[in-house]
Amino acid sequence: MINVFVTDDHAIVRAGLRALVAAQPDMEVVGEASEGRATIEAAERLRPDVLLLDLSLPDVNGVEVLTRVRARAPSTRVLVLSMHTAPEYVRPALRAGAAGYVVKGAGL
Repeated sequence: MINVFVTDDHAIVRAGLRALVAAQPDMEVVGEASEGRATIEAAERLRPDVLLLDLSLPDVNGVEVLTRVRARAPSTRVLVLSMHTAPEYVRPALRAGAAGYVVKGAGL
């Protein structure tokens, strides 16, 4: 089973991601957060296999969250989900250790 943690400051986005993950027979959501600090603490405690992470969070910048999670839970793979397409958002996230970067407006 692949354990997934979801972080986004919008409840509707978290609900949608939870539903998508729940529809997969080999995946489960082990937690969710709307803020960076809670994500860092949960990632260290739960050690999810995957963290789905929005970059725009109300308390801590997403790249900082990514950096801290990678340091405290190095086995957790972080997939960034963001509305930002500009290189000044993408590059820092990838440099910080994101396994991938998906734009929320991207088609399937």
